[in-house]
Amino acid sequence: MYANKSALPKTGYDVLAVTLHAYLLCESPTTGVEEVAAIAGTQRGIVLSNDRFLISFGLLAKGTGRALTTLGRQLAIALRDGDEEHAGMLWRQICGKRPTVKKLLQNLRAAGPVSKEALSRTIAAAFDQPDDRLTRRGANTLTRILQIAGCLRAEEEQFVCETPELAAAKA
Repeated sequence: MYANKSALPKTGYDVLAVTLHAYLLCESPTTGVEEVAAIAGTQRGIVLSNDRFLISFGLLAKGTGRALTTLGRQLAIALRDGDEEHAGMLWRQICGKRPTVKKLLQNLRAAGPVSKEALSRTIAAAFDQPDDRLTRRGANTLTRILQIAGCLRAEEEQFVCETPELAAAKA
């Protein structure tokens, strides 16, 4: 449906936040997945499952060692400190750099209110993913990110796109 190089998260939002915090605590460009998993108190596979999302959204640098980008570090600090306003602004900036997310929000704005199920299917299609359990989990996590960013709001069991201009979000 859309040209896509972005990946969906593979876990819930809370696990994603813990993973970001673990990367923050590692503070080394040569950090291994095992070290991050130990700090996060999770399995190596859980960390690896989110790395593609973190890399594709510009939060984690590519390479054999893993390190947060400047934006990833800022987000991890905001999440650690419970600074929801700053985290929302950072998520808006991060999502504004993803053509797939921008196109998704344009289409949702044009469609009007959508149910959670329809939103999940729309996200799956936007990211060229099958509509299965794992994709729905990633879609739910992206939905939460977009809510925190102020781009979506829940209203009477429907989601409404109220996109602040993503391109205008600057840190």
